[in-house]
Amino acid sequence: MRSAVLPGLHALSGSDNTDKFYGKSKTSFWKVFMKSKDDVLLALASLGTSLDVSKASLITLEKFICDTYLLLPNSDLVQLRWHFFTKKMQWLKNYHQH
Repeated sequence: MRSAVLPGLHALSGSDNTDKFYGKSKTSFWKVFMKSKDDVLLALASLGTSLDVSKASLITLEKFICDTYLLLPNSDLVQLRWHFFTKKMQWLKNYHQH
């Protein structure tokens, strides 16, 4: 089953023609992918099969992305964005103090 979802993983994790996630390589996604359960595999397999992605698949893929960043369990993309925003703001604050 894992081989059947590789196109979805490739599309999600970035390719030569699409952007990738900040600071994450295909290797990072691969490590999480190899530990993923069937719900993630089914969600990845659904990518590209139609124009619409189900709400359940979106939620599962969101968790998969967050797991790749090794944040708190059950975090979501809003928390992930906030994490990077506050990290960047702290860096800017420190940068301007010097």
